Order: sequence, then structure tokens, then C-alpha cells
Amino acid sequence: DSEFTVLVSLLASDTYSDVTAALKAADNVTVFAPTDAAFGDISDVIETLTEDQIRTVLQYHAAPARVFSSQLVDGQVIGMLSGETVKVNISESGVTLTDKSGATDANVVEVNVHGSNGVIHVVDKVLIPSL
Repeated sequence: DSEFTVLVSLLASDTYSDVTAALKAADNVTVFAPTDAAFGDISDVIETLTEDQIRTVLQYHAAPARVFSSQLVDGQVIGMLSGETVKVNISESGVTLTDKSGATDANVVEVNVHGSNGVIHVVDKVLIPSL
């Protein structure tokens, strides 16, 4: 999808092929996929990150379970492949995710995009783990 060229190019690169392999090998996975606009919002930060930090950021967008939007619960804590967690917030205005950055939560803007071994939810912010 043309909305995800940054994410796809990172995952398609040799540098992060281990992350891609782990996603493909997982029996069930949920990916919170940031849009290109989300990556654009933090382009100045990305330039300062090491390869290992970017790898951690990528792993922080995937959970080792297939979780559909109907299974999300307010206050739920989801463990990600990076070893850290995100918190789910559900309100009348929608679903958001709280990451480790302390900044504004990510809005879940599209849900339940089916993949071959899991599900994708689109987010409008790059989730930032503790780096």
C-alpha cells in the first residue's frame, strides 16, 4: 500500500531482515502499522537513531498474537516483540495506544486488515519504546 512505503522499505531492507523473518515465521502476529505521515512526523528523530534502536522500534510495532479490534479492552497492556508493552485506551472518540515516549498517544485509524498470519491495525504515530 502506498501509505506504508517507509515501513515496507525498512522491513524489506537487508539491515532489518531479521525482523521481517520473525514476523513471517510467527504463527499469529498483530502489527500496528504507522503511516508514512507518522514516520514523517519523527524524521528528525529517526536520523539520530542507531540501527539497533530502529530495529527495536520496528519490533515495538508487533505483538506475538492475533488481536482483532473486538478483542481490545480499555487498559489492556500488550506485550510487543521488542519485550516492551503498549497500553490500549478505549473511549467514545476511539482507540489509542500509549507508548513509552510520554508524548501524545497513537490513534488507531484503521483496524482488522487481514494478513496471511495475523492482523494489521493502522496507527497515525510511530510507537516509541524506551531507547
